[in-house]
Amino acid sequence: MALEDGEFRDDECGELLKWYIRHEKLGHGGQGQVYLLSDAARNRHRYAGKMFKLESCAERETRILDKLRPIPGVVFLHGLRRERKVGGRCFGTMVMELCGPSLRDLAMKGPLREEEVAEIVKELAETLKGVHSSGVVHRDLKLENVFTKLQDESTIRPVIGDFGVATDDAREMSQSCGTEKYMAPELIFVERYGLSYTKAVDVGVIAYELLKGYQRSNLEMHLLREGEFQWPANLSPEAKNLIMGMLDLDPRKRLTLDQRLMLLLLLESKDKGKDVVVAIMFAAKHVMKLVILINIVGIFRISDFHFLAGDFGVSNVPLVLLQWKV
Repeated sequence: MALEDGEFRDDECGELLKWYIRHEKLGHGGQGQVYLLSDAARNRHRYAGKMFKLESCAERETRILDKLRPIPGVVFLHGLRRERKVGGRCFGTMVMELCGPSLRDLAMKGPLREEEVAEIVKELAETLKGVHSSGVVHRDLKLENVFTKLQDESTIRPVIGDFGVATDDAREMSQSCGTEKYMAPELIFVERYGLSYTKAVDVGVIAYELLKGYQRSNLEMHLLREGEFQWPANLSPEAKNLIMGMLDLDPRKRLTLDQRLMLLLLLESKDKGKDVVVAIMFAAKHVMKLVILINIVGIFRISDFHFLAGDFGVSNVPLVLLQWKV
C-alpha cells in the first residue's frame, strides 16, 4: 500500500499488523489517521482503526468509548493496540466498529425526507441521553461525526463517533470547545458565562441541514443565530416548530432531549390519526412542563385536563388528553 506524506509506516505499527491487515485510509484529523482494517487470520471481518500519535489522546478517547460501550448509538470500541516501540511516531491504534457514510456524505447528495430526519433526530436524542447519563458530553457533534450503521441499509441508523474532544471532567465544561457552526450562541462564550454543553443546539442544526442539504457556507448558520429560517419547500409546520424549538436563542425555552423525544412520540401518534393520552405519575409541576411545551410548539391543544382520584392505587395522577389541531 503506497503511503502519503505523514502517514504511519508498517514498521511504526507492527503490533497492530500482527492482528490486522491495514487497507486504505478512511480519514484523518489533528489527533491521528483512520484506516480500514480486516482481521489477519481470515481477512473477513472489517473494522475502522484510528492510529494515534500521542499517548494522551489515545488513552483519553479509549477510556471515554469504553465507558459508553453499553449505548447502541455510539460507535463500538473493540480495543486499543499499543505499539511497543518507544519513541515511535504511532503510539497505538484504537480498533472500532466500521460504519457507513457520515450524515454529511448523505446531506451532500441532497435533502433527506422529513420522515427520515425525524427518525434520525429521535435516535440521536436517545443516544445523547445515554451519553449524558454516563457523565460524558461529546462537545463536537456535527454531520461529519455522525455515521450510519453499515449492516442496516433499509433505514438510516445514526452512530455517533469521533469522541476526540469529548469529556467526562466537569472542570472542562468551562472551556470553549467544538465547531462554532453547531454550538449554541451562549456556548461560544462559555468561558465567560460558565454554561453547560448539554444545552447545545447541535442536533437542531443537524436536522436543519439534513432537511435542506449540506450548507458549505456559514452564512445561513449566522441567520439561524438571529432566528431567521430559510425553510425547504413543502416542510410541515410540525417539523418547523420542532426545529425552531431545538434552535431557540433563549436556552431557557430551548427544547431538552426529553422534550424532543416526547414531541417525536406525539408526532408519530398524529401521523396515525390518533389523539394521545399522556399520564404523568409525578408531581403536578411536571404536567406544567408538558403544558408549557404544548404551548411552545403549538401543534395540538389540550381538550381535557384533570386528576384521577386513586383509581389505580395512587392519588392525584395528572391525565392530559391531547387533540391535534385541524
